[in-house]
Amino acid sequence: MLIAVARGQSTLWVERGQFAAVVQLQRYPRQRVLTITYAGGVSLAALVRAFRFARDWCAVNGVDVLRAYGRPGWQRVLGLEPVARILQTRVP
Repeated sequence: MLIAVARGQSTLWVERGQFAAVVQLQRYPRQRVLTITYAGGVSLAALVRAFRFARDWCAVNGVDVLRAYGRPGWQRVLGLEPVARILQTRVP
């Protein structure tokens, strides 16, 4: 993550003492997508503020889609719609 930020492939957004998020902007032929790849905060309210900031940033910067990797509860709280599932298995 730090290497991606250092190379400019991702961006670190921080509200000191409240939340931090790593985002990545992808430009596709028909749309621009901002993905929140990592996020954490002192409370759910702080994460809601972070998400609202990201949504407003997208609107101002011509981004068409805001995606977030997060916990299932975020779907309800943030009003997100699921678009995929992440699958895994334990390795012995």
